[in-house]
Amino acid sequence: MMKKILRKIPKILMIISLFIMAYTLYNIVYSKYKVNKNLNKFNILKEATVKGEKETKDKPKSEVSNKKINDSAILGILKIYDSNIPVLKGASESTLKEGAGHLNSSSLPGENGNCVILGHRDSVFSILKNVKKDDEIYIETIKHTFFYKVVSTYITYPSDKSFMKNKDDSTLTLITCYPFNYIGSAPKRFIVIAKLQK
Repeated sequence: MMKKILRKIPKILMIISLFIMAYTLYNIVYSKYKVNKNLNKFNILKEATVKGEKETKDKPKSEVSNKKINDSAILGILKIYDSNIPVLKGASESTLKEGAGHLNSSSLPGENGNCVILGHRDSVFSILKNVKKDDEIYIETIKHTFFYKVVSTYITYPSDKSFMKNKDDSTLTLITCYPFNYIGSAPKRFIVIAKLQK
């Protein structure tokens, strides 16, 4: 009886492994699909806003733009090297499956203060492993494109919340888990700090 059970253990482990691999693959494919869908949504929204501003004579341009921005969950596009990453409002787990998430309590891009954006290291923020001081980062919103320059990168622990403090100038803080090639829930955080260039 015991020998039969011992013989079945490798088969059971293999089936469990296959389920885990299938689930992981599904999440990767789903995430890429949602990211591309959100990039397309942003482009359509931007096109519609530009067209609406041209066609609307009796409303100020900012009123048209602000309505469209408020109606969308997409805040903008984060551009790092050749990567275009949709930035969505909020940083819930479901949001982070579709792109990067803007922490609601932080400043908006281009405003004074600290604009905090989070993303998964194994999807949209895998590009951060290549980021270094003086690299250029852009955030394109419906109305403007903001240019930031990286001033520092560092590794810290989840208990360290100092990077979330508000700033006097316009700062962009990108956060992801670390190490990048870690399997499972990573124990540290990788932080990128960038300053708005005027």
